[in-house]
Amino acid sequence: MIPGDFIQVEKVVSKTFAASGDKEVFQKAEGEITIYNNFSVAPQNLVATTRFQTPEGLVFRILKAVTVPGKVKVGSEFKPSETKVKVIADRAGEEYNIEPTEFKIPGFLGSPKYQGFYAKSFSNFSGGFVGRSSFVTKEDLKKSDDEVRQEAISDIKKELASLKDFKILEEVLEIETEKMPDSANAGDLVKEFKVSLKAKARVLAFKESDVIDLISQYISNSQNVKIIRNGLSISYNEPKLDKEKMELSFKLTSWGKTAENIDKEKIVAGILGKKIPQIKAHLGNLKEIESAQVLLSPFWVKTAPKDRDKVKVEIVVE
Repeated sequence: MIPGDFIQVEKVVSKTFAASGDKEVFQKAEGEITIYNNFSVAPQNLVATTRFQTPEGLVFRILKAVTVPGKVKVGSEFKPSETKVKVIADRAGEEYNIEPTEFKIPGFLGSPKYQGFYAKSFSNFSGGFVGRSSFVTKEDLKKSDDEVRQEAISDIKKELASLKDFKILEEVLEIETEKMPDSANAGDLVKEFKVSLKAKARVLAFKESDVIDLISQYISNSQNVKIIRNGLSISYNEPKLDKEKMELSFKLTSWGKTAENIDKEKIVAGILGKKIPQIKAHLGNLKEIESAQVLLSPFWVKTAPKDRDKVKVEIVVE
């Protein structure tokens, strides 16, 4: 068993694409109005398609039936009640893409209600158009969705790869993607459209140095040799993630070179107080040593010290 770390990465990718569709369009503008009742304390029912007219004579209709509450008394005065509702232009055309304005109800013309009921808009209306227009096709959307998704996944993998201290197995990497609300839809009348996507990755990672320590310990205990870490190769096969236990298991295969374990104390004990020829002969008889170099200091010294603390042994594994 080695320790693991649960890593989460999130990326948002937005890209703009050209719409390839082209068609003749007759589209009505839409917007929102606030209806006021300053006529009576009684509520007023308005049926779907009730008309609202601007001072310029442009007519809009509500999309569904609505009840406007009665006006309310505040202190000694009455305050108009209000309710918000969506409206659509009576005809197609850009002239209905209007700025904020006031509205009257033509159906009440000739009655006291005409002055008591009115409406206002507080934001621009949009969508009105007549003529040929580019639009987003289903094919545009599919192609762009795929491209943005692949880029988001690629960005996730690049960030995970930059975590040099961790080993991540792609076989157990989970990446979820979610389309953002600001993305275009098929049929939108635009020359260019945007697709935004959020990608989230979750993975249980580990440090490969911990794996190498585990391999080294196993080899040392079973074969009484030590691994040479430089050039060691490792493969991770059949990884399985237990989400409940948050445990990752796999079959580990490693290959590389090993070296004999060398007992420094044994070497020191064998050379204390000996001359260089004797030291070289002693080291040459040790099968675990391929070659050795003996240095005495100062240069006029011909015999190794008899004090263990004055002898230094450095082992080089190549």
